[in-house]
Amino acid sequence: IQFDLLQASMTKVGIKLITNQVELSVFNTSVMFDGTLDHAMLHGLHTTIWSPLGGGQLFKESTEGMSKEAADQLTRVRAALKKIGDAAGVGIDIAALAWVLRHPCKPILVLGTSKPARLDAAPAAQKLSESMSREDWFRVLEASKGAEVP
Repeated sequence: IQFDLLQASMTKVGIKLITNQVELSVFNTSVMFDGTLDHAMLHGLHTTIWSPLGGGQLFKESTEGMSKEAADQLTRVRAALKKIGDAAGVGIDIAALAWVLRHPCKPILVLGTSKPARLDAAPAAQKLSESMSREDWFRVLEASKGAEVP
């Protein structure tokens, strides 16, 4: 709805929006369930994804200070990504990026990092996304949610 309202205003001045930038990661999947990505696909919009690595949450060395729910989610997600990464010979960061890229909205990642190696890893993430099975993709989603996905 917000996108449509903005588009209606922009149309009045002759501007057509072509992308919607949203947050999506293995830790924040809300746009997959609130209609945002469905809307983008329905209207042929590009979707740019900010914080595809969960704001660095994936790399936390300790769960100290985290809620039990967040700590449990981190443990589950890391394990699921490690399994995928080990099978492909890549790290969990590449597996996490590949998981986002595998979504059918064909997302464009916005990588905000101070580590050039993360940028260098992007082609490996694209390659893994193309070979990631639906089963593996759903295992990561289930790890994130902490429950089976129907």
